[in-house]
Amino acid sequence: MKKADIKINKVYTDNKGTEKCVMDIGPQYTLLPGQEDTDCLRYFHTVKKGVVTKQCNSDHTFNTTRESFAKWAKAEVIRTPEEELEFLANLPRRE
Repeated sequence: MKKADIKINKVYTDNKGTEKCVMDIGPQYTLLPGQEDTDCLRYFHTVKKGVVTKQCNSDHTFNTTRESFAKWAKAEVIRTPEEELEFLANLPRRE
């Protein structure tokens, strides 16, 4: 996947059963002080519960570079409009 394809509030999969939702994108999510690559993002894992994906506890968020996330992500998770509305309504608040 291309870095430019990664968007906030979208869910991505590695096609191996893992899904991650991008919460925010920005240089404030660098992993280490002085890190050269500041094109970073914050995400959380999602858990499948029937048809609709429910979120994990928002305290369990992770930071990574957009490049690393793009290498992991194979596809965006596509939902019906109803599933998407329910998912967005239940998103944890961004910090």
